[in-house]
Amino acid sequence: EWYQRRVRAQVSPQIRCNFSTSKVMYHFVRKEYQAAINLSISFLSDPENSKCNKPLLCQFHDVLCRSYLELDQAKKALSHCQFLVESCGHNDSDVWMSSAVLHFLLGRIKTAFLHLERCVGMRNTHSNLWLLYASTLAYFHQSCSDKISDISEKLQSCQIHKRFHKSWVKIFKMDIGNCALYKDHIYFFIISSLTNAVRLAHTTYDQHNSKIYSDFSTAWTFEVGEILKGILNSAPNNFSSALDKNYNVIHYQNWEDVTWEEVDFLDSFLKCNLPTKNDVRNLSISSID
Repeated sequence: EWYQRRVRAQVSPQIRCNFSTSKVMYHFVRKEYQAAINLSISFLSDPENSKCNKPLLCQFHDVLCRSYLELDQAKKALSHCQFLVESCGHNDSDVWMSSAVLHFLLGRIKTAFLHLERCVGMRNTHSNLWLLYASTLAYFHQSCSDKISDISEKLQSCQIHKRFHKSWVKIFKMDIGNCALYKDHIYFFIISSLTNAVRLAHTTYDQHNSKIYSDFSTAWTFEVGEILKGILNSAPNNFSSALDKNYNVIHYQNWEDVTWEEVDFLDSFLKCNLPTKNDVRNLSISSID
């Protein structure tokens, strides 16, 4: 024991951290989640290891977050996800996605939407994320109208959520009751998000037409394309100019150096370009049905 302590004192915390990370990842990739959890907790509970740099410590919290999520223990995952948000959320959209998933699973819908929107905002040229956002909006607002309910059903049949973490399958099976957040303009938000998704997907394909379409994560089946086309074709013609303005904000404005804490998602990407009253007199749900 004395010899082990002496050897340990001669090994730098950074080397111990790298070695421990390798062991943890070995168990994680083999889906031995409890073993990965035990090793990560053991490492983080040692005061000596607090000297490791934050990116390496984040790896342990990331493994803990993902392992608890795989074991359906969302509450235990949340504190580790919060560490990641505070440590690297300024430039890592994935931690906001994980946080959104956890808050949805825990029934904290408002916070979940805020974090999902942060993720979409940081990766605003990712068409599948826009499609996921539209699907989530429709699902959690389907009680607002029969039209939104019908759109939700069609978008779920696209199964875009299966391209992300498997927990999205559970989210789209939640008993949501009447938990709509954006009752005003929700139909426009959904249509605008779908427009962004489709146009971004087409742009990506056009820019890389030397590759086959299936090479891209945005490659949708013919059936999915027809579903999205049908939903968009049913939108009022007077939405057209506002949809174009929103897409231009997404596609052409430089968002790389923006401070996301100061960006309101809806004001930046959707609400600021709502159709005018002259285009559509009333965008409330009652006017759509």
